[in-house]
Amino acid sequence: MKKSLLSAAIAVLAIVGAQAAVILEYDIAGLPGGVSTLAPSVNTVNGSNLVYSGNAANVNATLDGAIYVNNNAATPSAGADGFTFSTGANYNIDFTGGSLSFGASSVPAYSATLYANGASLGTQNFSGGVGNSDMVTYDLTSLGATTGAVDFKIVFAGDTAASYGLDSYVGGAANAARNVKLDVPTTPVPEPHEYAMIAGLCLVGFAVYRRRQAAQAETQA
Repeated sequence: MKKSLLSAAIAVLAIVGAQAAVILEYDIAGLPGGVSTLAPSVNTVNGSNLVYSGNAANVNATLDGAIYVNNNAATPSAGADGFTFSTGANYNIDFTGGSLSFGASSVPAYSATLYANGASLGTQNFSGGVGNSDMVTYDLTSLGATTGAVDFKIVFAGDTAASYGLDSYVGGAANAARNVKLDVPTTPVPEPHEYAMIAGLCLVGFAVYRRRQAAQAETQA
């Protein structure tokens, strides 16, 4: 009896604590034109829509397979216009080993800066060029273990008269390393009934243990 209860408790703990690789992805390949709001195409962490946080008139809706914006930041900052999205709030996320990657392009030289909850995770510089696309990847290990939503923002900067974009054409081929992908291990936060189940199993197991101990003491007496 005691052994079966212990096994059940371990099984519940294993389910609650199980980790799985999760990808939050925004699929911008094959768009008929630029858009300012894009729903996740893989949404296993309850991520928000990817949104251009700026003047909607700056979104260039004439280019295929990408979301381009005109007149973006001269200098990157957390408050500048950019592409924003958030992870879900109901997960414990350990970003160790996690990464965020996206395709980007511009004709003039440009930079891409990633912010997480308003703090910069670094700026990367690119030479730009007609027909060129760049794969931008950030290691998210520095974020460590986090509970609750994390707000991300991608800010492009350079010539304010130029267009900058999240591009699905990386390495000269559509979908080669497309879109915006957030790849992190996650652990669901246990629901209240799961905590109650674990606590109940532990109490029952402890009661059985005390009863067996008392019975053994009486036998020895």
